[in-house]
Amino acid sequence: MNLFFDEPFTGHAGGSLSFKIECDALTSPDYATLARLVANRFTFRSVHGIPSGGLAFAHALEPYWTQDGQFDLIVDDVYTTGRSMNDFRHEQSVENPLGIVVFARGPIRESWVYPFFMLHSLFYE
Repeated sequence: MNLFFDEPFTGHAGGSLSFKIECDALTSPDYATLARLVANRFTFRSVHGIPSGGLAFAHALEPYWTQDGQFDLIVDDVYTTGRSMNDFRHEQSVENPLGIVVFARGPIRESWVYPFFMLHSLFYE
C-alpha cells in the first residue's frame, strides 16, 4: 500500500484535494515509534483517536497514559482544516487538550495541535 496517491479525492471536511495521504500504509511499528516520541515529550491522562484515521495512533499511545498526566490527548493521522480536531474536542468536552497529528496538509490554526510532519507552504492546496 502506498502512503501517497496522486489522485483527487474529497477530504473529511468536504473539500476537494489533488492528492491523498493514506495513513493506512503506516504499520504498527511506525505508530509505536511515533507513540514513544510523544510519550517522551508529554504526559497525558487520556488518549482519544479521531475515527477512523486516529484510532491506530491512539491504540499505540494507550500504554503510555497515566492518571496524573497533564493533558487529554487527541490524535489523528492527517490534519487538513482542523475541523475534526475541533469538533471532537467540543463534542467530547475535552478539558486540557493536546492534539498530535502525523501529517499536516496546511497551516495549523490551533495553538494546542502539533504535527510530526508538515507540508511546506509552497505545496498547500
